[in-house]
Amino acid sequence: MVNLLSFINEEHIIIINERKHEAILKKLLDACLMDYPAEKKVEIKRELIGQMKDVNLGKGYCLTHARLDAVDDIHVAIGLMPKKLKYTKGPAVQTIFCILTPHSKSRTYLSFTAHLTRMLSEQGSRKAFSSLDKKQVVAFIKDFEENS
Repeated sequence: MVNLLSFINEEHIIIINERKHEAILKKLLDACLMDYPAEKKVEIKRELIGQMKDVNLGKGYCLTHARLDAVDDIHVAIGLMPKKLKYTKGPAVQTIFCILTPHSKSRTYLSFTAHLTRMLSEQGSRKAFSSLDKKQVVAFIKDFEENS
């Protein structure tokens, strides 16, 4: 089973004050790709234009994702927003999960998203993610992993 904390850490959780889809996506991609050199980030972002898919998960959560071979592993960023926003079709969201996946890691990606959706259905998830407290989010994920 995939451990969410092997892909999520406090550095990749960001507070998003932007209100426009493109600006939010840029911030999320910067967080996902923070370990890549600047020129590689530009190349990857160019490849991603128009490829990102948004899925409204309900309850204030959204998943924006893409599969591309320009990344070497699964990269995840979490955007926490102080106010809910109509980001995509469906209800307004307050937390956006951005996931970039190489095609070679499709199985791991599917396992990750299944585990993520299970975690988001847990009691206390909305409270943790809407707190805007990175440490509280990581603690919630850690608690979920230890008890699942």
